[in-house]
Amino acid sequence: MAICGRHRDALEPIRMQTGGHASACDVGDSAAVADFFADVRQTYGRIDVMFNNAGRFAPAASFGDLDAQV
Repeated sequence: MAICGRHRDALEPIRMQTGGHASACDVGDSAAVADFFADVRQTYGRIDVMFNNAGRFAPAASFGDLDAQV
């Protein structure tokens, strides 16, 4: 399991319980997101499922149709 969030200290207890991968990452920074996914792919070889709980103020639209710069 891999998890990211803005506050590493909040992620550490989850990482310790799961033995997974935790990284501080601001999803508003596209380079940080790209680095996180590259690290996850290198660690696990693939991504099976992704759950995005960020951007709750985005307009109702398909995820792929949203502009990351908004």
